[in-house]
Amino acid sequence: MNIVNFDMEERKGYTFVGWYVDEARTLRINPSGKLPEAMHLYDKWELNQYTVEYDCRGGMNSRRNPKTVTIESGPIQLFPATRRDMVFDTWTLNGKRIKFLPEGIYENIKLVAHYKPLNRVHFEVNGGARVEDQIANNQNLLKEFRPPVKIGCEFVCWCWDKECTIPFSFDQAITKSCTLYARWNVSTYKVTYDLNGGMASRTNPRSYTYFDSKYDLVPARKKGYTFVGWRDNYGNKKNAIPKNSLGDKHFIACFKKEE
Repeated sequence: MNIVNFDMEERKGYTFVGWYVDEARTLRINPSGKLPEAMHLYDKWELNQYTVEYDCRGGMNSRRNPKTVTIESGPIQLFPATRRDMVFDTWTLNGKRIKFLPEGIYENIKLVAHYKPLNRVHFEVNGGARVEDQIANNQNLLKEFRPPVKIGCEFVCWCWDKECTIPFSFDQAITKSCTLYARWNVSTYKVTYDLNGGMASRTNPRSYTYFDSKYDLVPARKKGYTFVGWRDNYGNKKNAIPKNSLGDKHFIACFKKEE
């Protein structure tokens, strides 16, 4: 029996290789040979590879995204492209948003990257040291940074509102460009006295803040002694707490025995 050529039905995603006389498809039939009156032939197909093209629109593709697929590839997760000062939004295939390459692809395809502007955060420091604007990352989060400083105050937190009643935390998403506001507490400093056996006036302060007016210290009293002044731990004369002072204070009462 001579070999007769006949058309094969198209099989999507595959290319027909030829007819084989063995089930393992290792022995191809001889096109010029003769066949027995009856025999079983086996068709052989090769799996086609299809290219995946990425239009990153000025960005950079992820190395983890596939360059080729076959009709037998299952759903394949897609990873975001990156673009300076933009946040990745989605890939589209023929205008449709996708997160995975669909299964059963049998042609070359092209994906298009889409981005959104990164969200910018401005900081109103309310009298503190200036803080540069920050850009939220691709997950709409801010990288935590050292808080600003303000003389005489303790930083509490950033807040969403001008009144500083709604605290912001760095695990909260920045979904649009916005301003955050610094919340401060006025620092209170302790004042202690070493009376050396004497008595202090109740009018002398036990605490103060950077914003208080000057405090003139009232002399201490000690029976049989004359008060000669207040000194600090280093022996320096200190008879007042000047305005805009900082830190805890300790005063030592100094006396001279009366003759």
